[in-house]
Amino acid sequence: MDRTIRLLSFVLLLLMLAPQMGHAQEQRPAALAAGRADVLTGFNQNFSMMPYLSPTMCDNIRQLRPRLLRYPGGTVTHSWDWRRGVITSRKSRVSHPIGEVKKLADYTGAKFVFVLDVLNKSVEDQIQMLASIEQLGVEIAFIEMGNELYAQNEEYVAAFPSGKDYALRVNSWIPELRKRFPKAKIAALLLGRKVRKGNERMYSWNRQVVDATFKGVDAYTYHIYINPNSTFEQEKSEFVEVTQNAKTGSKELWITEYGSNQDRANPTYYVELEALSNFIESFPNVTIALNHQLVGGTKNKLTEDGSRLVEEGQLFLRRAQR
Repeated sequence: MDRTIRLLSFVLLLLMLAPQMGHAQEQRPAALAAGRADVLTGFNQNFSMMPYLSPTMCDNIRQLRPRLLRYPGGTVTHSWDWRRGVITSRKSRVSHPIGEVKKLADYTGAKFVFVLDVLNKSVEDQIQMLASIEQLGVEIAFIEMGNELYAQNEEYVAAFPSGKDYALRVNSWIPELRKRFPKAKIAALLLGRKVRKGNERMYSWNRQVVDATFKGVDAYTYHIYINPNSTFEQEKSEFVEVTQNAKTGSKELWITEYGSNQDRANPTYYVELEALSNFIESFPNVTIALNHQLVGGTKNKLTEDGSRLVEEGQLFLRRAQR
C-alpha cells in the first residue's frame, strides 16, 4: 500500500513539473540547444594586410582551429584584383594569389566564405574567380554578396541608392551563381545596428533587402562591433532589436565580422570581447561567426609577421581548445 502511494505521488510530481520543463526548453536559443558544433567559427581576414604566408604563420593560424575563413576580406573586396592577389587602391608589398586560398585550406582544414565584388566587377568575372579557386580543389560552399554596401560611401550610394537597388543586383546575379555552383549557399547583406530615421537609405535598407530577396537567398549577413563609447550589453540589445525587426524568419544568419573597436588597454576589453563571442555563437539561426581579424590592424590575433600569437590570439586559442 505504501509503495503504491509513493508511486502515485511521484507520478503526480512529474505531471506538475512537466509544463515548467517544457517552457524552459522552449526558451533556450536554438543554437544553444544544438551546441557550438552547429556554428562555423573562424576569422575574417583582409588579404591585403597579410604578410608572406610562411609555414610559421600557417601553423599559428592552424592552432586557432578556424572552421571557416573569409576571402578576400571586408572593404578590400571592392578593390581586390584576384588574378594578381593585390588591392588596386594602393601599392601592396606582398601579393596573395588564389593559390594561397588552397594553401590555407590544406594547412587549417578550414572552409571559406567568398565575398563577391557586386559593386565593380561583373558576375562573369566573379564566377571565373570562384571557378579558378574550385579548380585548385577548394569547395565553393558559402558566397556573400558584397561587403557593407549599405555604408555612406560615395561610391556605394551612387551604385545602390537604396536597399532595393542592391537587392535587384543580387537577384540578377543569383541565377548564374546557382547554375555554376548549385550546392553553394548565398547570403545578402543586412545592417546590424540602428540608424536615425533621417538617413532613409540606411534606415530602410534591411526591410527593402529582405522584402526583395527573401525567397532567393539562403542567408543574411550581419557585422557587429563593440564601439568605443558603447558596451557589450548596449550592442547586444541593439543587435537583438535590429535582427527582430528585419523579419528574416528561419533564414540562416552569418556574422562574417565581429570584434571590439575599443582600446585594448580598457580593463574590460577582453571580458567584453569574449562575452560578444559567446553571444554570437549562441544566437538563434546563426550558423557562421567570424572574428575580425587574424593579422593586421588593431584587432589582430598574430604579430605583424605572423610569427606568434598576441594576447587576443591567446584568448581565441583558449576558446578553440575548449
